[in-house]
Amino acid sequence: MSDKLTERNSSIELFRIVATFYVLIIHLNGWMAGGMVDFNDSSIGFDHKICQLLIESLTIVCVNSFLIISGWCGIKLNFSSIWKMWVLLFSIYVPFYLFGIFLGNPFSIKELLNKIIAFSCENYFIQNYLMLMLLSPVFNAFIENNKERMTIYAISLFLIEVVMESVFQNKCLFIAEGYSLFHFVTMYMLARVASLQKNKIISVAKYYWVIGYFICAVIVCLLSFTSYKYTWAYSNPVIVLESFCLFFPFLYKKFVNKYINWIARGTFAVYVIQVTNPIMNALFKLDQYAVATYDYPVYLTLMFGFAIVFFAVCIVYKEIIHRILNPMFDPVKRCIEIKINNILCVNNP
Repeated sequence: MSDKLTERNSSIELFRIVATFYVLIIHLNGWMAGGMVDFNDSSIGFDHKICQLLIESLTIVCVNSFLIISGWCGIKLNFSSIWKMWVLLFSIYVPFYLFGIFLGNPFSIKELLNKIIAFSCENYFIQNYLMLMLLSPVFNAFIENNKERMTIYAISLFLIEVVMESVFQNKCLFIAEGYSLFHFVTMYMLARVASLQKNKIISVAKYYWVIGYFICAVIVCLLSFTSYKYTWAYSNPVIVLESFCLFFPFLYKKFVNKYINWIARGTFAVYVIQVTNPIMNALFKLDQYAVATYDYPVYLTLMFGFAIVFFAVCIVYKEIIHRILNPMFDPVKRCIEIKINNILCVNNP
């Protein structure tokens, strides 16, 4: 295994794996079969209602968790990281797109390119994260030069979200329930500020953060019974707090495990594969069938089992692609890097 796998903090990488698994669970937890069940529906068992609600409230932190990792570690923009993302998108979307054509779907080179370069509407996370990557040098420089006031700036962004959505309950396009670049930037800034306070964070007993995580999950459950419109929004302040409470316990022990880091390296592929249209459609049908066919305890067992198998298959696929496509595209990558360096040298003699 490469040296890079022995450089990363495996505690953070383990959290990345947990967050990715949460994405799978939140998509399979009856969400594709119609969303959260109606508690007034007497045809649905009480165990089904409670379990689905609890699982949803515990795993809803998934997207925020990725953003916290990015903010805590700091995004270091370079051409190589963007290139790797595009190669991965190419390796996933091209085969699925060709398979769709085989099944009779119309061919559109524009649609295919949109997917590969992350401009497809189905890729809200990839779109926003790509923009966050491109803007990260600006944010990082701003934070570095304004450390003393950074807490005020980050909290101000957070309060804008809270006031606009949670207090006035307005439907804000620039917040969009956490599906927006604004929320991505807010989470990144909050995590960067938190990273500056690491010593204070780990001075608190770990179990307090764990308790806080479960308390927040219970509050989210209770909010679902109120008229509050943004209970399941990633920008919900309770869910934001819950996300940090889940993350902080992973800071107390730093260790390196190359196997954990190897698995974590493929987590982005797990996310991308599951949100491609063919896979989402298949998961939708599978979820509908399982919910309608099996008792809820059996359905839960199948859901978790399928999530583990799906996760493993995606990791293996990513590793195969890593070993085959990366060497093939490396000459193109080096050529582009030379061109970029030449341009930079001309502009900065």
